[in-house]
Amino acid sequence: KQIKAEQVKLNDFANVISFETGNYNFKQECYPILIEIVELLKKHPNAHLIIEGHTDSVGSFKANKTLSKMRANAVKNYLVASGISESNIETIGYGELKPIGSNLTAEGRKSNRRVEIKMKD
Repeated sequence: KQIKAEQVKLNDFANVISFETGNYNFKQECYPILIEIVELLKKHPNAHLIIEGHTDSVGSFKANKTLSKMRANAVKNYLVASGISESNIETIGYGELKPIGSNLTAEGRKSNRRVEIKMKD
């Protein structure tokens, strides 16, 4: 039950970890959320994390796959630098395969440039 509640929080945070088009550096406003994620994860030191990177459909499919992996690794590197065990973190780059918004609109593309964190016990 605890993990489920924490997963809901992580999903909410994922929508806030955002990136500019073609970039894997966090936007400045993401840092308070990243700090909250670290605090949440420190309560579950043995949890296994899967960090999924996503992109919009701008650019080539291959470039987006690489970029999404770089976004996931950027989050992983931040977490590890903040004391989260690297051996518990897996990263996956989905590129443009799992959009949550329409790539036909600026708002939709913005929502697709994201990272999601899944936590398993």
